[in-house]
Amino acid sequence: MPLVIPDPVPVSRWQLPTLIALLSIAGIAMIAHRVVTLGEIPTPPRWTTQTAPVALSLAGHDMSVPANMISNFDQRSGGVQERLDLTVRWPTLAGYDSTSAALFEKGDRSLIRIWMEKGSTAVTNAGNAALGDAGRQAAGAADGRQTDAGLAGDETLRPEIYPVAGGLVARAFAPSSAHASEEIVYEAASLRSADETPYAARCQKWDIREATCLRRIPVAHGLTLTYRFPRERLADWGRLDRSVTDLAKGFLVKQHTAREDRR
Repeated sequence: MPLVIPDPVPVSRWQLPTLIALLSIAGIAMIAHRVVTLGEIPTPPRWTTQTAPVALSLAGHDMSVPANMISNFDQRSGGVQERLDLTVRWPTLAGYDSTSAALFEKGDRSLIRIWMEKGSTAVTNAGNAALGDAGRQAAGAADGRQTDAGLAGDETLRPEIYPVAGGLVARAFAPSSAHASEEIVYEAASLRSADETPYAARCQKWDIREATCLRRIPVAHGLTLTYRFPRERLADWGRLDRSVTDLAKGFLVKQHTAREDRR
């Protein structure tokens, strides 16, 4: 049987623009499908139940941190880090696990959030910086002396000193301050004893729904820790502060000297 080559299908000059338009639409649809497919790539999980320690270095300090306490996927890869984000439960200070998944997902009030990063060993956050002047004024008032305390600019504190939970006292920021909805909560006894690092935290006022506090402390040379906690935890501020500090210091890997190794 002879090979028969079919005649080409004629396309009129009126049909050609329609054909080109259909091909263009098909191409756009293929590209859109590809974009959607790429968008469906799952994001890395924020939390993990793995408790294996992650070896990392922060501010020149070697650290070993349980993976289920680290709330940043990239930081769980270890190595040199600029910052470390942690979340633990109070009062156990345990990390994420299958029984607490719902608490972590909804941001339960039992959670304590911790940030560790490079910083001065001096306590320098806005709240604790303001404490210096608040403390001098409080100490002067206790001794019957007049002091010229006060902060310049937006960090001026109101003169009133009033008691809050846990035996602490507080001073509110002035209405003109950038922190007008917050107050400095501090340990007056430490101020009178000239303690160089008295307890101090910057807290949202009670009338703010789900108010929280921020506290910053030195952990090691060049390494600071800031933690956020619900304001109602001020009633147990001493135990909370010691527990968080001990937890962070426990992450530090002790550097043994050759002399120690020979013992």
